Amino acid sequence: MSSVDYRQLGQDHVDAVLEVGIETYRIFDAQTSLQVLIKLIDPNTRQVIGRVSGKTYSVEDSPQTLLQP
Repeated sequence: MSSVDYRQLGQDHVDAVLEVGIETYRIFDAQTSLQVLIKLIDPNTRQVIGRVSGKTYSVEDSPQTLLQP
């Protein structure tokens, strides 16, 4: 993963940067699993303010069911 300088985003005032990533996913037959990682970063200090991850699993026909609340 490469280093990003959040101060160079071209915005006048940015309170925080939200990074969203997919760590793992699997689609097989009618089974789907997904793990999403989210980080909130202070753009001036590059410190992580908060982070959370979530996993979901579905045996329904559509992968879109994983993204529903």
